[in-house]
Amino acid sequence: MARRSRRRRHSPSRANPRSFSELRANRDRDEESGAAAPPNGEPGASSQPTQAEPVQSAKSQADWNVEYGRVFSDLKQLLIVSAALFVLMLLVGLFL
Repeated sequence: MARRSRRRRHSPSRANPRSFSELRANRDRDEESGAAAPPNGEPGASSQPTQAEPVQSAKSQADWNVEYGRVFSDLKQLLIVSAALFVLMLLVGLFL
């Protein structure tokens, strides 16, 4: 009988996130840490880390009525196309 190897499963890296939300969270975390870190090569840079103020991006202030309107219009178009294809399948099945 073959022996099973006991490999340690690594958690997914930040370079390959499992979802878009993890990618966005990693990007926000990198931006915050990059803005708060002082440059190392500069003489006279203070050793105390400065607090970066949170910056609100334009994406966080979305107009949800417009966004949901687009989603509903896409769903309506998808419903029309799928109904037309279903009717086409029925007609082809009846006549062939």
